[in-house]
Amino acid sequence: MVSRLSWLFLPLARPSVTLTLPLSQRIASGTTVRGLAINRAKNGGIYIDGSGNSITGNFIGTDAAGTTSLGNGTAGVYITGFSGTGNRVGTDGDDTGDEAELNVISGNGNGNAGIRIDVGNAHIIAGNLIGTNAAGTASMPNGTGVIIRTTNTRVGTNGDGMGDAWEISWGLNPLDLSDAAADADGDQVSNLRESQIGTNPIG
Repeated sequence: MVSRLSWLFLPLARPSVTLTLPLSQRIASGTTVRGLAINRAKNGGIYIDGSGNSITGNFIGTDAAGTTSLGNGTAGVYITGFSGTGNRVGTDGDDTGDEAELNVISGNGNGNAGIRIDVGNAHIIAGNLIGTNAAGTASMPNGTGVIIRTTNTRVGTNGDGMGDAWEISWGLNPLDLSDAAADADGDQVSNLRESQIGTNPIG
């Protein structure tokens, strides 16, 4: 399990293609979107209207270096439509190529979300850098980190609702389910809520 987590702050491979588009890219089912920088779309950077899609290794809402905010409208990744199950944003956590599967989803500001899920179930959000630069060392906030309006969606490899990379960046344990409800800095805001709004949970 330690090996699964050790990759989170290795340098990310830079995407070979940057998409700057007036309209969002809508995908249906069984599609993999990998290795792109997707920014400045009028609506969502990626719209998912279907099942079994994988979004891995992308820079969504930033430049190709993951250092400059170039946000998309509505959301970086938006799961919408009539239905859909089993979509994955980030790593599958199988210890094979996990370091290449995380996304940087940042800079989708002005009230927009990094990830927004309105429909379906059994989606997975794991191992992403949401609201930070590619190194995980500086804030590049989304309007809201993650919005989930459905049930049975897992966030993080341990399912505590907080992204693994975010937990590690603040010295939290991504294998500890109990730290979601903790309030390390005593500001009356739980670690889970701090992760959702992109604020500092430790002071």
